[in-house]
Amino acid sequence: MKASDTLFIKKIEIYTPEAPQPIPKVGDCSIEIAPNPGVTEFRLSTNQALQQVAVYDARSRKMLESFDLEAGEYTVPTIKWSAGTYYIKAKCADDSHLQVRWIKSK
Repeated sequence: MKASDTLFIKKIEIYTPEAPQPIPKVGDCSIEIAPNPGVTEFRLSTNQALQQVAVYDARSRKMLESFDLEAGEYTVPTIKWSAGTYYIKAKCADDSHLQVRWIKSK
């Protein structure tokens, strides 16, 4: 996958937390990532609309970016990504910024 590729993430309706990441919160906006660590995908849950979500690897390469997400839960496929540390950066509807670390296992 090239850094310029856009990857769309699919909204899901069912959510079962498996070792969720502590919920980062700024103001009223929060996001949760589970499972963490994970292998083939992670679920992103947000209580507010997000203007932008981007995922970067440890070398600051953008793995995906998505815009204008409604509050809810989303599945992000990571099957083609290498094992390592990734950073999910989100911009909330209220212009606050959040960052969460996710670990991809082998």
